[in-house]
Amino acid sequence: MRTVARAAAIGLGATAVAAAALLSGGTGTTAFEWSFYALLPARAVTGEPPIVVVRDAASESRFGPGVWDRAVLARVVTSLSQAGAAVIGLEASLDQPSAPGRGGAASDALLSQAIGLADNVVLATALATAPLPGFAQHAKGTGHTLTVTDPDGVVRRVPLFVQAGERRIPAFGLALAAALADVDAARIPVDRRGQALVPPMGARIPRERVVGFTDVWTPIEERRPDALRNLAADRVVLVLAEPGAPLARASVQASLFDRIRSGTWVREAPVGLALLGCALLSALAALLWLTLRWWKAAIAAVVLALGYVASVVLAGTLGLLLPLAIPLCASVVASAGALLWTQLRASHRMRHLEGEVTTIREGLIRQESAVEALEEDLEAARAAAARSAGGEEALRAQLAAARAQEERTRARLEELEQRVRAASAADVREAPPGDAELERVQREAERLGIVTRDPALLALFRDLEKAARSLLPILLAGEPGTGKELFARAAHRLSARAEGPFVAVNMSAIPPDLFESEMFGHVRGGFTGAVADRKGFFEQANRGTIFLDEVGELRPDHQSKLLRVLQDKSFYRVGGSRPTTVDVRIVAASNRDL
Repeated sequence: MRTVARAAAIGLGATAVAAAALLSGGTGTTAFEWSFYALLPARAVTGEPPIVVVRDAASESRFGPGVWDRAVLARVVTSLSQAGAAVIGLEASLDQPSAPGRGGAASDALLSQAIGLADNVVLATALATAPLPGFAQHAKGTGHTLTVTDPDGVVRRVPLFVQAGERRIPAFGLALAAALADVDAARIPVDRRGQALVPPMGARIPRERVVGFTDVWTPIEERRPDALRNLAADRVVLVLAEPGAPLARASVQASLFDRIRSGTWVREAPVGLALLGCALLSALAALLWLTLRWWKAAIAAVVLALGYVASVVLAGTLGLLLPLAIPLCASVVASAGALLWTQLRASHRMRHLEGEVTTIREGLIRQESAVEALEEDLEAARAAAARSAGGEEALRAQLAAARAQEERTRARLEELEQRVRAASAADVREAPPGDAELERVQREAERLGIVTRDPALLALFRDLEKAARSLLPILLAGEPGTGKELFARAAHRLSARAEGPFVAVNMSAIPPDLFESEMFGHVRGGFTGAVADRKGFFEQANRGTIFLDEVGELRPDHQSKLLRVLQDKSFYRVGGSRPTTVDVRIVAASNRDL
C-alpha cells in the first residue's frame, strides 16, 4: 500500500509539472480549447466519399515529373464532368502562365474553357501560390489547403476560413462540400480561433478510394466512357496534379469534407478526464519503476507508452481526441522521480545496515571481554574446587551461556554482513553504467568520421581501436551500406601505418580478365595493350593499408591467386619474371558468412 501511495503521489506531481511546462510555454491551440458547440450536429451533405486521383509512376514517365501540360488537365476535367462527377477538386500549379514548352497560352485557354464548361470544379490553393484569375473566375469555388499543427507536432485542426486581402477563402474540404450542396458554415463547430477539428493527421484515405492518374487517363484515351462513369459518376473526385503534392494534405481536406458530409465531429476529452488519465498513466509508470528491476521497468514503461499512443489513435478513429504530449511527458517525469526515490531509499537503507553492523561489532567486543573475564574466574574456581564444588559448576554454566550468546552474535553479524554485500551488489547491478568511456569512444569515433550514439557501435569501435594497434589482418562483416569502409579507414588511421597510403578496392567491381593486372600490376609488353609498367593495388598500398571490400564475391580461381599474397606478401606482375614483395596491412570486408 505504501508503494502504491508513493506512485500515486509521484504521478500527480509529474502530471502537474508536465502540464505546467507544456501549457505555459506552448503556442497555438491546446487540447482543452475545443468549444462545447462541437457536440452539436451540422447539416449533413449527402453523397459518396471522394475519390482521390494521384500522380503515379506511369503518368510521370509519360507526362514528365514536373508541371504537366494543362491541356492534359483540361481533357481530364472535361472527361470527368461528362462522366457525371458531382464535383471535381483540382490541386495543380496554376499560379503562373504555362511555359512555351508546356503548351503555352493555348493550354491555359483549354483548361480555363474546360473549367468553365464543367461548372463544378473547385481549385485548391496554398494562398502563397493562388491560381491565376483566368482560372479562378471560371471555377465553382476556391479553397485553401492550410492546416494547423498542435504543440505536440500533430495536425488536428484546419482553419475554416483564411483572410486573403478582402476575400475570405474557405478550406478546400468546405469548398468541395459547398459545391456539392448548400452548407451552413455557421453550423460547423470551430474553436475560438475559427479552426475545425479533424482526426489526427486527417482520416487516412482507404486504398480503394485512391486511384492512379493512369487509371483515369487510359479510359479517356481508349474512349471507354463506361469505365470512367463507373469510377466518377455522382462522386466527388480530387485530382492531385501538383508535383510532389502529399497525400496527407489531401487526406486532411477529405476528412473535413467527410465530417461535413456526415455531420459527425471529433470531440476532445473533457479537461477533468484528460488530467485523470494523465495522472493514472504517470502513476502506473512510477509504480513500475518502484516495484520492478530497472531493465524490466524500462521495457514495461515503453510498452505502456506505446499502448497509450495506440489508444489515442483508436480513440481518434472513434471521434474522441485525447491529449498526447502531456501524458507522455508526465510519465517520463514520473519515471525519473521514481528512479530518484529508489536511489535515495537504497542509500538510506545502506546507511542503516552499516550502523547496525557497527553496533553489533561493539556488542561482540564487550561479550568477548566478558567471556575472558569468566574464563579467569573459572581458573580461580578450579583452584578453590575443594572449598566450593558448586561454585565451579555455576561458573561453567555461565561460561557455556556466554559462549552460546557469542555464537549467536557472530551468526547475526555474518547475516548482516551478507545483507550489506547483497545490497551493495544489487546497487552495482542496478546502477546505470558510467558514460565517461562511451563519451571518449564517441569523440574518437567522430574524429574519424563515425558519428553515432549507439552503444553497440561504440563498443565495436572500441574493439577496433585494440585491433588496429596489431599487425594482424582485420575482417569486417556486415550488411551493405552499414559503414564498413568507415571502420576500415579508422583502423588505418589508428594503426602505426597512418602515414602510409590507404587503398580501397571493390573486389566485385573488378572484371575477371583484368583481376591480376589490377591487383598485382603488369610490365610493359606483358600483354596486348600494356605499353608501360603499371603498379597494382598491392604495390600502391606498400607501407600502408589495403581495404578489400566485398572479398566474399571473389571467384575460386581468383581466391587461389590472392592466397600467396595474403600469406607471403609477394607476387609476380603480369609478364614479370621477378617477384615483388610489399609490406601492407590487409583489412577485408564482406556481407557474406565466409
